[in-house]
Amino acid sequence: MPIEIRLTKSGPNGRPYAEVLVPAKTSLDLLIQAQKTLYTDGLKAVGLRACPGCYSGLDFLIRQEFEKVIRVG
Repeated sequence: MPIEIRLTKSGPNGRPYAEVLVPAKTSLDLLIQAQKTLYTDGLKAVGLRACPGCYSGLDFLIRQEFEKVIRVG
């Protein structure tokens, strides 16, 4: 199961926000690769720019993805 990244320009605190959903037992190497993808491709996809040396303006949450999701709505 791949890592899923959800990125928005305006998150709960009004700043750019990313949520990274990882399957159980994800290796650290895969997580680092996802972070690099987020910073290189993800920011461009939503029209954001950042200095390659620091990404301090981007809040992100890493959490384990559940096998079954119930959406109420």
